[in-house]
Amino acid sequence: MGSSSAMEADIIVDGFTKSVEMYGVKYARFIGDGDTNVYKKILDSMPYDNLTVEKIEC
Repeated sequence: MGSSSAMEADIIVDGFTKSVEMYGVKYARFIGDGDTNVYKKILDSMPYDNLTVEKIEC
């Protein structure tokens, strides 16, 4: 079993990768609090062919 932060990152990445299939939308921006782990996983998963997700710091 993974850590809670790793599971959280996996759930968020899953949401990005399935967003087109499930809802017909692409999320162009990710709002994060400085934790680069989640954003890096999103970028590594390449959820969209022709769109790079932008990170917005909060």
